[in-house]
Amino acid sequence: MSGEYDYLLRVAARDLPDYERIHKEWLSALPHVVKINSSFALREVVDRPNIDIDMHDA
Repeated sequence: MSGEYDYLLRVAARDLPDYERIHKEWLSALPHVVKINSSFALREVVDRPNIDIDMHDA
């Protein structure tokens, strides 16, 4: 990639508290992570019913 960002991730979360947990416990804990910039979809554009967002609950 070129520009301001090094990586682009798509994260599926149940709600904002779930995303906050993912942000704090996983993404911010990765080595060398200094800054995270998040953007959110305000409405669903494509229905993807096969995404299992419970697969990483611990």
